[in-house]
Amino acid sequence: DGVIIIFIGDDVYNITLKNGHANYAIDGLNPGTYNVKVSYNGSDNYFKSFYTSKVSVNKRSVYMNLTIPEFFIDESYYVNVNLVGEGSKSSAVLYINGVRKKILYLYDDRENKISLTGFGEGDYNITIAYTENTYFNACTVSGILKIKKYSPVFNITAPDIMLGETQTVKITVTPNDLRGEAILNINGYNYPVFLNDTTSEITISDLKAGVFNLNFVF
Repeated sequence: DGVIIIFIGDDVYNITLKNGHANYAIDGLNPGTYNVKVSYNGSDNYFKSFYTSKVSVNKRSVYMNLTIPEFFIDESYYVNVNLVGEGSKSSAVLYINGVRKKILYLYDDRENKISLTGFGEGDYNITIAYTENTYFNACTVSGILKIKKYSPVFNITAPDIMLGETQTVKITVTPNDLRGEAILNINGYNYPVFLNDTTSEITISDLKAGVFNLNFVF
């Protein structure tokens, strides 16, 4: 029995031996490599003794989960990042198609919603690179952002009319906010149409008697 002294870096710890054994928990060490010296001052029955070594305190690992919804071209784009590792909140870098775009700050106790802008139709590689710091190793996660155009659906209604009457053709669009120029072809004749609402109308007069084929081109 007796007292041993442990030197770790600049810190000193006194530990009491009992039956030649001692346990002592040391916390608060920053990652790095430390010189360790254990010194025993001896007793009536035992000589002095010492031991030297090195101990390494490793940085902790973090993990990230990246969730990327699919978007249509007129929507607001974003990705969600979950940082796993208690106390690991820190900076990261956003890369798009391998190009560094901006610095982020990620929190480990909540979902991180990252807003994105400036995309056209297509697929984009999104990479979040967590920056190595004093306590945590670097970490990277990637995924694909898909930006799609709408597949429009058109519903055309043209009721039967009598010879000499004016025909009103109604065109209903999906999605409801679809706008733009189109062509309505009736038996080879083109009529320009501007879609300015969910339902647009075009009025056609002087139609001859008969059955007409309607073809709509957007």
